[in-house]
Amino acid sequence: QNALLKTLEEPPEFVVIILVCDNLNALLPTVLSRCMVFRLKELKKEDVLNTLILKHNVSKEKADFLSDYARGSLGFAVKTAVSEEFNSMREEINSFLLSLNELDIASAVGYAKNFEKYKQNSEFLNLFYLWYKDVLTYLKFKDENLIIQKDIKNEIIKFSGNEDISSVLQKLDIIWDINKKLLQNVSFTFAIEYMIIKLKD
Repeated sequence: QNALLKTLEEPPEFVVIILVCDNLNALLPTVLSRCMVFRLKELKKEDVLNTLILKHNVSKEKADFLSDYARGSLGFAVKTAVSEEFNSMREEINSFLLSLNELDIASAVGYAKNFEKYKQNSEFLNLFYLWYKDVLTYLKFKDENLIIQKDIKNEIIKFSGNEDISSVLQKLDIIWDINKKLLQNVSFTFAIEYMIIKLKD
């Protein structure tokens, strides 16, 4: 950031510099003092939903999910809609979780190696978290309209029949803890194997 100071103090006349940041506290005071701050609000779900359907030809079912998942970020929603990796990863994770209770422990843990191809994808654990968040929401409110992954709501509802609120809360904590461990450079495969064992408990 210090390298930016000279440029920010004396920018060329023909240049407008735009810095994008999701945390102002991450900027040095010397950088922040040389900037004008514009706070961008999240878009409404309806705006994201309609844009995906009308301008990007995304199906209503998929757009409904993405407009919730993107949390007001149209750019993220559009990028995710066309990402083959995201869609195949989501399908694989959801299929795995749906069958998790039927797998023996060795088969379940062994599947961690299949997930290695996603270890650089920041959405990987978010999709695990979202699955159990949807399960928790349904268990608590019994309202399928509150499920974010409406395109697989029947699977979520079926899965919730084998869970209770207390156990789901524990599993959400486990996923969150694994996410923190991965940020500390713990072995990906080891962390996911551990998580799977705990999710099967």
